[in-house]
Amino acid sequence: MQGRDPPAASEPERRIYRAYLLRCWAEPCGAETVWRFSLETVSEPGRHGFADLSTLCMFLQGELDDQPEITRTTDATVVP
Repeated sequence: MQGRDPPAASEPERRIYRAYLLRCWAEPCGAETVWRFSLETVSEPGRHGFADLSTLCMFLQGELDDQPEITRTTDATVVP
């Protein structure tokens, strides 16, 4: 079984991350109040709006699924 060699001391560790600005606010909708969300990517212009939490979560899942080399676990640790 072959494993990966650790990076040499002179090689910077490659980090993959996403940074967002998340805004949440309550808004009247008929007789009830609902949460609305907007998400801005820090590194790119533009804003995404979401009418509910589940749509926001589906969007984020899609964004993170763009990185196939990462294995995810439920506790958010990265497994090599």
